[in-house]
Amino acid sequence: MNGRARVEITDAIKGVGINCKVPADQKSHISNLVHYCKDKGEQRPLLDISMSVRATLSEAYAGNLVFSFIENPLLRVETVKHRRTSSQNSTLRGIERFIYIAENGEEPTKEDMYWIHEGLLEQFSIWVTNPRTGVSLPKRTSDPSMSTTEMARIVHGALNTLSLISIPDEIMKLIGNDMKNLWEGWYKWRYEQKKDPLQELEAAMDWPRYKENHPVCELCALAGVDPDPIERMHIISAGADESIYEMPWNWLAAHRSHHTLQHSEGWGIIEKSYPHIVGKLKRARIMQGEKK
Repeated sequence: MNGRARVEITDAIKGVGINCKVPADQKSHISNLVHYCKDKGEQRPLLDISMSVRATLSEAYAGNLVFSFIENPLLRVETVKHRRTSSQNSTLRGIERFIYIAENGEEPTKEDMYWIHEGLLEQFSIWVTNPRTGVSLPKRTSDPSMSTTEMARIVHGALNTLSLISIPDEIMKLIGNDMKNLWEGWYKWRYEQKKDPLQELEAAMDWPRYKENHPVCELCALAGVDPDPIERMHIISAGADESIYEMPWNWLAAHRSHHTLQHSEGWGIIEKSYPHIVGKLKRARIMQGEKK
């Protein structure tokens, strides 16, 4: 949730805070902002605050300016978004290169990379409306307001796109290890963050939507095939904690063979074979503890 509101300063106490009154047209925005901050408890989320006010210059001396306000200042308040990272940018560029190589069998030119990038934005970026022209366009990765979560959606979609391409064996020999490193690096990065950047997006999904969003196995990055389809694995079993059994953060989209192996030999063999998934397993166990 991104809280946003306008409030009017009525009193200010240096080093302590400010008192504000809420205009009638802002009450719903303020309510959302307050609920957002309360939900964070002791974490005290950061807010971006900018001020606009009409004033006259009443005095100037020794490099100091004194203004007289002719109205109460208005504050624009927004919750701080976590910006995309250079690691995400590098990962996306690598995926785009591999998509082109997988489809064409040769290294891309700058123009080729441009069109691959544009295609991925059209598919996976959020769309924004230009306030001047009214035209809707996919949000650019160069946009300074692009958040970690928005960028994560693009990277996740790009990885799935790459994984679903039928790559000839001779090409796979050239890029296979690098593709594997990208996939594993993405999962490690995602679950090393204090908060999973896709957690809120996936929290609203039922299993069919989750599976659609994870078209390849989260363990080996390959698509399902008959008789080894992609199915739902639960990290925390119903016997261990039924209350969180069907929460999306407790799911893995994985091949039936992986699922069978986990039930017969335990999570240890999965963690050893696919170490990139350890962060997700740990996150689920942390989430289980928080729910309790």
